[in-house]
Amino acid sequence: MSDSSEEGTVTFWFGDEDHDWTSNQNSYDFGELEQYDAGVKVWIVKNPDGQLGIDVGVHGHSLRHEESAKSGPTGPDPQGRFTHGMCFSLVWNPKSVMLHLGGRDPMRRVATFQI
Repeated sequence: MSDSSEEGTVTFWFGDEDHDWTSNQNSYDFGELEQYDAGVKVWIVKNPDGQLGIDVGVHGHSLRHEESAKSGPTGPDPQGRFTHGMCFSLVWNPKSVMLHLGGRDPMRRVATFQI
């Protein structure tokens, strides 16, 4: 991994047109985000039990976090793809990786991993 990827931030919106996706019993696969120049992969799914499964590959580490989809506020995607989405942000440096979720400002930190 190059020096330019030792620290960074990736932010994106995910969600669905189903207004109740955070609370219904359906599964949703929001796909994989890959940012090759930063060496980052993120995969988010929502399970029928209401848990978000967030898998992250960054800085040569694989991390997993589960979070209740109901715990995060939802808001409209700025690009107009859906009205009930969440914003995901990943911030990393050589010592830690921080995950943030939100639908409206401010986003809240949901996990910090020491690496």
